[in-house]
Amino acid sequence: MSEEKKDLFEQFMEKIPAVIGIHDDEDRIVYINSSANSFFKNQSIVGSLLCDLLPKNTADKATQLLQEAKQHGHAKMIIEAEDLKNNKRHVFKALAFNIKGKNQKVQIGTIYVNITKQQESTQEILKLQQILNNSPVSIVTTDIEGNIEYVNPFFSETTGYSLEEIIGKNPRILKSDFHPDEDYKELWETITGGEVWNGTFRNIKKSGGEYWESAIIAPVKDRNGKITNFIGIKQEITEHVYLKAQLLEKEEEKIQNFEKTLESFVAIVEDRDAYTGGHSQRVAAYSKMIAQEMGCSDDECELIYRAGILHDIGKISTPDNILLKPDKLSELEYKLIKRHVEVSYTILNTIPMYKEIADIVLCHHERYDAKGYPKGLGGDEIPLLSQIMIIADAFDAMTTNRIYKIGKNIHEALQELREQSSKQFHPEVVESAIKVLQHVELANNINQLPLTELEKERFAYFYRDQITDAYNSKYLNNVLNQNSIKKEFICVNTIYMHNFSTYNEKYGWARGDLFLKKFAKELIERFPSSFIFRIHGDDFVIIGKSHADIALDDLMQQEIFKESNITLSYKHLDLRENSITNLHELEIAILKHN
Repeated sequence: MSEEKKDLFEQFMEKIPAVIGIHDDEDRIVYINSSANSFFKNQSIVGSLLCDLLPKNTADKATQLLQEAKQHGHAKMIIEAEDLKNNKRHVFKALAFNIKGKNQKVQIGTIYVNITKQQESTQEILKLQQILNNSPVSIVTTDIEGNIEYVNPFFSETTGYSLEEIIGKNPRILKSDFHPDEDYKELWETITGGEVWNGTFRNIKKSGGEYWESAIIAPVKDRNGKITNFIGIKQEITEHVYLKAQLLEKEEEKIQNFEKTLESFVAIVEDRDAYTGGHSQRVAAYSKMIAQEMGCSDDECELIYRAGILHDIGKISTPDNILLKPDKLSELEYKLIKRHVEVSYTILNTIPMYKEIADIVLCHHERYDAKGYPKGLGGDEIPLLSQIMIIADAFDAMTTNRIYKIGKNIHEALQELREQSSKQFHPEVVESAIKVLQHVELANNINQLPLTELEKERFAYFYRDQITDAYNSKYLNNVLNQNSIKKEFICVNTIYMHNFSTYNEKYGWARGDLFLKKFAKELIERFPSSFIFRIHGDDFVIIGKSHADIALDDLMQQEIFKESNITLSYKHLDLRENSITNLHELEIAILKHN
């Protein structure tokens, strides 16, 4: 070999990225290139045995490689070795083979190729494969057309499709009819646009059973940013979805039960007085109608409706003698009933789901001119939804009959809203209210007149004569007032009792009271469909919807008359022929009639 060729060969051997060596028949190193320098402990390499240079485990492996090459002419194995200078461990693919020199003496050539990086990559791939195989979530990869290239075992376990059955198929094989096509279109546009999509699916298994899964689907890109594949990671959440649905159902049931409980309190309040019956429902309905007309959102409309239902819940704390009083309130009584606003607010504000409602309710008796209560707010200081409820509440009060005042018709009520615009009411809300309230149908069965025996008993506190259980003259005055408009009653009979003062003087007041009580009881029993009133101490009035004949002789056959010189007389009046609005006018009409 010429010197030039020898020089080129030596350069090649030194530059090659592998450890290359030659061993004699005694395994001593004859030649080794510089790539091996960092793996040996000393500088005297040529002529040495591997066991003198390398750690025992590595040396034993390399010696075994040499022995196998001697026996078979060649050998190969994987050998791990320590890079002593850099304190790193490397993995080599080692090759050994017989070579002969000019003297035909056998020597062993070795090549050690460093495969550490490849080995590490292989280990990472194996590790990743183990992760994929043992992952508790489904993993799917597809090509750029969306056709499945790989699924892990958990996917098969979840869906029932094996790898062989699913490869090449599109994931739409799992599609149910639950999701609209727009959802899948959005998914595809997201991932083909290079973005990650996440969401939930209700899919179909191979068996036909449904299951829910949460999915993250992302594009896989090469170094140039080009999409090459798509990968989906999916977790079955069927049990979670159903459990959540059950919890939400139970929570909704709790909320509904809670709301019904509060509404029951409202019903209790309203059931205590015929006038307030249905008031909250009407205020809620009117409020929602006005809010819709004003362009409020659906949430706001629903909010004000719920506020309307509960706005008077604080009246549960109002004493019966005030709440049930079917007459005008005194100044002190009015102060007491005004407290229901703050009580309503306190009740609702302590409940997180009703805090927004509480703020609306607190202001439903304020006025635009700041003359309302409880805070005296005015103008835009009052929340809009409260401004709406103020009008709804007032409109229902205007159009509802009370025992001392007949309710207005719609035209009259709307006219009052106009008159109070910018005074009691917000002008813009008034305009919207007029548009919608002119079309409502008023309930015509709302009044404070007792219709049943139970309702009559509830009136006893205010209008029952304490001695006789008949009604008193104040109630007669109110009945005449309402009847002047409603025209329900047509017959009035006034029974006069004569010589009763003499009876009192002879037998005493207690016996006189007993006489009146027994006489009133007889009238109540004889005229069950009529109203019986005691007036002026010893006179009685019978008002009925039909004519009643008064048989005085028969009445005076009672046992109580036998020991007295009390006599009776009566006067009849047809209310269809006389316009009577109060007790004073009744007395004048009777005098004129007779």
